[in-house]
Amino acid sequence: MKKLSLTLSAATLFLFSLISPVSAADIAAARNTAAAAEAALLAPTAWKAAEKARLEYQETSQTADSGITGLYDAATKAATTTAVELKPVLVLRTRAIDAGADTNDRNWQRAEKQLSSVAAAIERGSDQSRKFAALSSTYDAAELAAIKSRLLQRARSAESLARIGDAQRLAPKTFANAQTMLAEAVTVLDNDRTATETAQAISASAETEFKHATQIAIAVSQVRSDRLTDEDVILGWEERLQVINNAAGNSYDALDSWDDVVAQLVTYIESLNNTEQGLRDELNSSRTYMSSLEEELRVMDERLGGTVAERDSLIFQQQEDLRRQEKLRLVNESFTPEEATVLRRNGDIILRLQGMKFTSGSAKLSDTAITLLARTGQIIDSFLDARITVEGHTDASGSAKLNDRLSQERADAVMRHMTKELRIDGRRINAVGYGSNQPVGLNSTPAGRAQNRRIDIVISPPEKALQ
Repeated sequence: MKKLSLTLSAATLFLFSLISPVSAADIAAARNTAAAAEAALLAPTAWKAAEKARLEYQETSQTADSGITGLYDAATKAATTTAVELKPVLVLRTRAIDAGADTNDRNWQRAEKQLSSVAAAIERGSDQSRKFAALSSTYDAAELAAIKSRLLQRARSAESLARIGDAQRLAPKTFANAQTMLAEAVTVLDNDRTATETAQAISASAETEFKHATQIAIAVSQVRSDRLTDEDVILGWEERLQVINNAAGNSYDALDSWDDVVAQLVTYIESLNNTEQGLRDELNSSRTYMSSLEEELRVMDERLGGTVAERDSLIFQQQEDLRRQEKLRLVNESFTPEEATVLRRNGDIILRLQGMKFTSGSAKLSDTAITLLARTGQIIDSFLDARITVEGHTDASGSAKLNDRLSQERADAVMRHMTKELRIDGRRINAVGYGSNQPVGLNSTPAGRAQNRRIDIVISPPEKALQ
């Protein structure tokens, strides 16, 4: 049996008008309900019929009747039925919308056109299930395109800027390297669109490299326009490096390699950073200590000057604090800047073992790591009854799940070595893996990622005695 068309003739509408009149508010309510059910998309035939009837009555100024609301009700019902049949497809459509699908994107436009066609056919009673897979695939592609647009936009903008500066010709190696990074970010999303953190980190590196290529292109263009010789270029860069070297107070022998000069500058800057951090920690500790002394003196003053015993106790406490400060200084001198940094945090001592390196993806301790742990164990032995926490940290490369597991395995490996080989009481020590959740450097740079890959040994004296 052929399905009756939902388009009503003028005669049919007249018959509906004899049933009962309705207000404009009733029509608006019925229309809003149909619109909320996305009838225009999921029941296009019924929706067009209702819209045509409404516009005809508006143009003729006749009294509206329940036939119009009936048409909208029919559109709502048809849209609801279609939504149930197309539920898997509509789930993917919603995901694409949530991802920020661009209505100008060809995948999205093609998907919407296909959906409207399928919905109209379902209204006519046609089985459209064979088309669901293709329709789902199109919405899936629209979602992926939206994710890529959001995560890779900055890198692609930097690429466009580099092209304007002719970087592909003037800085081909750097430009090609940036393109490789951007392609890698695309591949990550193609393989797993939920790996947004990894893709974003790679995309940020690509953005930086495109900008680098732009700067190189500007420099090359200037060199060529000014007709500088190779020697002129080298002297220009040496001059800049020499300014930095002089500011650091370093001497320079013309026979020295500039690689050596750069290495010395890096060591100098790292030393300054460590010194600054140490001074900040000492300042915070001193302020806390002074505040506690001031409070004690206030209480003693309230007691009319206090007793000799109380003042002796205060002097003893001051002497104990000086001994602890000296102990911390000795700990700090036990390591070179390349091996470890000694920090203080809320009374804890943190041994940041940046010299402890692991093979990528491995938790096996190297010979260098074992030697460094031996010296760390000697320091721990000097803090009797202190609680020890081994913290494992990674950079943001890879998935969060992998980083959490790897950081925990590395922390466990260090803890096992300390308890088994260094004979540290297992009741005093525990291991925690934080993954990439506590960075100390920028994950967008190689140097920052190297800083984030670390083992921290946290020494917590009983009752925070070092605070």
